[in-house]
Amino acid sequence: MTIGASNSTGWSRFFGTLLGAMLAVVMWTLCQGNPFALAFSGWLVSLPCFYIIIAKNNGPFGRFIMLTYNVSCLYAYSISIKETDDDDDEGGATPFIFDIAVHRVAAVLAGCIWGLIVTRLIFPISARKKFTDGLSLLWLRMGLVWKRDPLKSLLEGEHKHSYMNIGEEFTFQKYGMFHPNMSQYERLLTKI
Repeated sequence: MTIGASNSTGWSRFFGTLLGAMLAVVMWTLCQGNPFALAFSGWLVSLPCFYIIIAKNNGPFGRFIMLTYNVSCLYAYSISIKETDDDDDEGGATPFIFDIAVHRVAAVLAGCIWGLIVTRLIFPISARKKFTDGLSLLWLRMGLVWKRDPLKSLLEGEHKHSYMNIGEEFTFQKYGMFHPNMSQYERLLTKI
C-alpha cells in the first residue's frame, strides 16, 4: 500500500479501537457480565458499525470499532467464567474491563506507530518498488538459467552458449531493465 493509505488506515485503526474500547467499558459496566445482555449490546453496537462501513464507505473505522468491542468484551467474559480462583489475570472472576480496554488501545497504538515508522523510514514505497523490480529480475534470470539446464554442464563440461541469447538480452533492454553498457553481472547486482 502507499504511505497515504497506511496513514489513513492507521488513523481509522487507532480511533476505531479507541471508540470500541470505550463502548466495551460502557456496555460491560451496564451488562455486568450477563451473556444475554452482552449479546444484545453486541448487536446494538454492530448496527452503527455496519452503517459506517456500508453507508459512509469507511470500512476500516467500522471494522475496528466492532473488533475492539468484541475482543474486549469476549475476553472479559471468558476470564469471568473461569472456575479457578487463583487466577487474577486482569481481575479474575470480576474482570477489570478498563484495564483490558487500555491494554488493547495501547497495543494497537504501538502497532500503528510502528507501521508508520516502517512505511516512512525503513521500507518506503521507493524501496519497495526497487525491491520488487530486483526480485522480478532475479526470478527472470533464474528462469533463464534453469531453462538452459545448468545441471547438464556438470556432466558435459562448459557450455559454449551463454544462458541468455541476443533476443532475450534485447527484450530485457527494450523494457528498460538494463543499461546497454553494463555487463550482465553488473545489471543483476544493480537491480538487487
